[in-house]
Amino acid sequence: ERGCLVNWDTQAEVWSRALGADVLAVNPADCSLLLSEIPMCPTSIQDTLDEMVFEHFGFHSYCTRPAPALAALSIAAQQAKQQAA
Repeated sequence: ERGCLVNWDTQAEVWSRALGADVLAVNPADCSLLLSEIPMCPTSIQDTLDEMVFEHFGFHSYCTRPAPALAALSIAAQQAKQQAA
């Protein structure tokens, strides 16, 4: 709804499948997670996300940033890589 999660059970199921042996086969305790979020994400959503990431899945750490910021970082990294070559 407006870019925000509204069904946390469904989100947990999607992540469980994606992280499971049939797709990524990763152990969250051995990984960090990078997520995009909507600008000015409500605190209630951030708190629930914290709980899901750490308590439900057991990730070591995670970082959230607005999608435009992640896109800008990706472009800057690609440009730096091209200039170095």
